[in-house]
Amino acid sequence: MKDNKRKNRNASVRRLTAEGILLLALLCAAVLLTAAAVWCVHRANRYRASAEAAARQTEVPAVETASPSPEASPTPEPTPSPSPTPKPSSPSRVETLEYTAHDYVRDPGEEKTKRLVVYVPKDYDPSEEYDVVFLMHVLGQNETFWTEQLGFASVIDDLLESGACRPVVRSQYSISSAPERTGFIGASFGAYMTVNSILRENADLVGNYGYIGGGDIDPSLISSRWSANGFSSPQISIFYIGEGDRDDLGTVQSSYQKLLASGGAFDAGNLVFSVLSGYAHEPAEWILGAKEALALFYP
Repeated sequence: MKDNKRKNRNASVRRLTAEGILLLALLCAAVLLTAAAVWCVHRANRYRASAEAAARQTEVPAVETASPSPEASPTPEPTPSPSPTPKPSSPSRVETLEYTAHDYVRDPGEEKTKRLVVYVPKDYDPSEEYDVVFLMHVLGQNETFWTEQLGFASVIDDLLESGACRPVVRSQYSISSAPERTGFIGASFGAYMTVNSILRENADLVGNYGYIGGGDIDPSLISSRWSANGFSSPQISIFYIGEGDRDDLGTVQSSYQKLLASGGAFDAGNLVFSVLSGYAHEPAEWILGAKEALALFYP
């Protein structure tokens, strides 16, 4: 009986001990699970905080996108004005014209057909107005004297090419009628005609004179004709006197002095005297004198 009680008590003790151990194990397990859960939450929070910090460091700041400005319309390039078509270049030329005039030597009442030679400069333009000069030939010659016998057209070409004078033309061409733009040059007997026919009778039309190897000039004969023609004081732009130092006439320098002393239309401003060194009464003297006169007339 006692043994049964002891057995029952031992069995109860063992049962309680097993239950206690089980309960303790369960309690320990619950504590461990709770601690694990807390640790997991803590780690999760740390991971989240770390991830957020990393995200803040690598976050690309938002860039404000400016609204696109309207594209400027391209400025149209100006249409270039068409270049004027250059005028074709034309060489200088010599032309022969005919005209009707009285025969003042043999029969003043008779009309005769005469000729004159015209030098037309390079690139002549009829829309422009040109200066003009007349060349009077020597005694016994004709209208071809200056251009054919003396070849003076090439001399004028050289003057124009070098810029020593301006182009000159006459007759039906586009020329100026102003006296200061009109000239007359004569050599030898042509110089005599320049003074006694042109200067004395047409001083209102001609303002420039070239007198080359023409002998003595009498100023009193000039002034008397001016008075008769009503020329009180003609405007003489240039009166050129040229003579070679070997010219046998040897009177041009004295003519210069007499014209200068006469006063009136002549003065040191328009009178020019040139000694052509080494030249006699010859074509070379006349060509050089005419060349110098032209350069003075139309510089």
